[in-house]
Order: sequence, then C-alpha cells, then structure tokens
Amino acid sequence: MPFPPPCFTSMQGEFLEYESRKKLKVSFPVQGGFLTAAFDNVFGPLSYLAARNPCITLDIHTQFFRGLDAGDTLTITAEVVARGQGSISMTAEAYNSVNKLVASSTTNLLIAKP
Repeated sequence: MPFPPPCFTSMQGEFLEYESRKKLKVSFPVQGGFLTAAFDNVFGPLSYLAARNPCITLDIHTQFFRGLDAGDTLTITAEVVARGQGSISMTAEAYNSVNKLVASSTTNLLIAKP
C-alpha cells in the first residue's frame, strides 16, 4: 500500500504538521468539487498513522460554510477523537488562505487487521 496514496499526490497535497498518532495538517490547491476528497486525503493518512494498519472508511460527513475561489489554498487539520481496538473516529476543519472556515467533516473508520 503506497503512502501517501496516489489520490493524495494527484491532488498535490502537502504535509504541514503532524502530531504522532493524533493530528495531521495538510494543504491542497483548490480544485472545484474536491473538498470532501481533500478531507478524505487527510483522514486516510492520519488513520493509517494512528492505527498503524490500513483502515476502511465507514462514513464521511461534510458540512460546507462558504465557497472557495480558484487558485486559493485549502488547509485541513484533522484530529483523532477516539481510537479503539477496531475503529477510529476523527474530525477535521478546512480553512482558506485568509484563515476563514470553509467546511468541517467527521468520519469513522474500521481498522483492517492483517
């Protein structure tokens, strides 16, 4: 399994900050219609780092607050809310380049056991 996944690379993600097994901050150039995919591209690597195993997304929910302009930069910070033996719950917020909240997202993932 490649890390980061190819979809992360194709969206030109850039790792900005990492707190071991708890928090990940990533930036992406704005690409129309890809906001939930950007959240998933932060949740995925963080879940792998937190669980130390591949994870399977059970659900992802995104709430939008304002639009983004083409050419802007999106910064997403995701945090682990709870980590158990078999699942992880996370939350994230996305900000534009002038630090205005654009959207928030939550997800639950199943930890795949080898």
